[in-house]
Amino acid sequence: MDKKTKLPESVRVEHTDPEDEKRLDMIAVETHKMLKPELTAMADSVKEKLPVGWGFGLLIFELSDKPGAPLLWISNANREDMLNAMTEFIDRNNHLTT
Repeated sequence: MDKKTKLPESVRVEHTDPEDEKRLDMIAVETHKMLKPELTAMADSVKEKLPVGWGFGLLIFELSDKPGAPLLWISNANREDMLNAMTEFIDRNNHLTT
């Protein structure tokens, strides 16, 4: 997706109540549908460049301070392993934000 491509208005979050999980889920699903070909191409490209036995994860998110903005991720790892890796990354790097 090039920089000129914009999310359709139906996907953008303008005034979202962070408690409205159903709406946030719908936005994430629509965003994922729109980006799926690009996400798949990115994942395939990264995976083919890694040594055997290595995993990866890539977070994709809207640059926004709006609560509930879309956040997606792609990985070649299963969900539990990816969540463990993200937790470990945060734990190792948390000192950098203080």
